[in-house]
Amino acid sequence: MKRIRRALKRALTVLLVLFILDMALHALAIYLIFGGFELGLVPLLPYLTVVSTKEMGEKAVGRAHDFLFGKGWSKFYTYQCSETPPRGLCYPTPTPQPWQKFFRRLEKTAGWTRDSVFGEGQYREIPEHTAKSVPRSIPTTLPQPQSLRQPIASSYGKPIEEVIDAGVAFLKSQYNPDLGLLQESPEIGKHNYYLNDAALAAYTLEVLGEHDMAARLQASLVKYNYQGNNFFELAWGVPIRWPPFHHEDVEVIKSGEDRILIQTHQGPGYFYDWSAYSNLAFMAAVNEQVMGHPEAARRLYEIEMSTFDGLGWKDLAYWKRDGVYETLGLAWGIYASALVGAPINGQAVEVLISTQGDSGGFHTHYKPENRHLADPNIETTCMALLALYNALGIEAASGE
Repeated sequence: MKRIRRALKRALTVLLVLFILDMALHALAIYLIFGGFELGLVPLLPYLTVVSTKEMGEKAVGRAHDFLFGKGWSKFYTYQCSETPPRGLCYPTPTPQPWQKFFRRLEKTAGWTRDSVFGEGQYREIPEHTAKSVPRSIPTTLPQPQSLRQPIASSYGKPIEEVIDAGVAFLKSQYNPDLGLLQESPEIGKHNYYLNDAALAAYTLEVLGEHDMAARLQASLVKYNYQGNNFFELAWGVPIRWPPFHHEDVEVIKSGEDRILIQTHQGPGYFYDWSAYSNLAFMAAVNEQVMGHPEAARRLYEIEMSTFDGLGWKDLAYWKRDGVYETLGLAWGIYASALVGAPINGQAVEVLISTQGDSGGFHTHYKPENRHLADPNIETTCMALLALYNALGIEAASGE
């Protein structure tokens, strides 16, 4: 009995010491994070942190991140690109070591924790804007490609101009003159007409010189009082809130089997894990670029491009679909490279072109053995066309 009492006493003593040590470590962490006991209230109880304002919380997490991981993002990945034709064959080098992958995952976990505890995190405020229609000219933030009709030698299987012409034909084939809008896709999105798709297509067609069809879509957007969706506007150089809200499909009008919808991004949920999706990671780079932060844009671009595996990005969407790539990641990646002034990744261009189906539309998903999964749709096709058009402009300007 005495032995049991002594054992319990020792156990309680050890627990008490651990408890005190735990409180001391928390106090030290709070001191390091906040740069001193500047809150006026020092939370000594374990797992309890009192943050008086959102700004204070963001400041604290920023200091914690810098203290644990160093200032800024650790540069574990680099890539080099071929200087000889075919241009832009980029690949990661050297291969990341396991410990480097671990710390990158740790950084992502820290970002997720920050967003969960403190809200949006350290994100810049975006000026209020409205997008009643689409720009009638190419924004000055985008490259100005040379004539689309200039023949470009193709190391990608066929001339890019033919690819773009086929894509434009697909967009036109989805036009419903009665509604003045484009059907989302031939099969999966049949009878669905998204206003945000029309806005993106109007801009794309305007850029590609299809002024008549672009004008029709713009007129329809005015007719249906489209005010933007705070997401697609980034494609034509309007900064959006970051991280973006989750989307919700809202039905505007229903006529028989046809439905007119808008994909809104109003929250409250948002993509706290945006860096886990290749298309969103590249959109973040574009968003920084159009806001006038080229260094941040290039850094975000390089981080994501460094994980390109020769076919695409094994991102969260890839694993959720049991090993299926998403074409939007390719499109936004190539588009982002044009905007931030990075070398065009030739492999990415080749894979993107391979996802174009017989209809001219770009399929939304693909595998190594099957590049035409699911359906071609308006959003994916528009972004692919914008990406290739801007990539074409850079290559034409450089004389390659």
